[in-house]
Amino acid sequence: MTNHATQPVKVAAAHTESDIFYTAKVKITAPPKDTIRRCRFDYRQGGRRYTRTLDCEIEPKTE
Repeated sequence: MTNHATQPVKVAAAHTESDIFYTAKVKITAPPKDTIRRCRFDYRQGGRRYTRTLDCEIEPKTE
């Protein structure tokens, strides 16, 4: 798979999908009671900072 972390990824147009997926490092700030259903992402784009909360589903596992 190609590593796209070193360069910006452009999506063709608003409200369209991209074939590029990402992985994220998750910081859990409180002990989860169940599957995590909402994820907040902080990121930068064009020199501005953004925060987005998206639907997601993560089952926390301990190592």
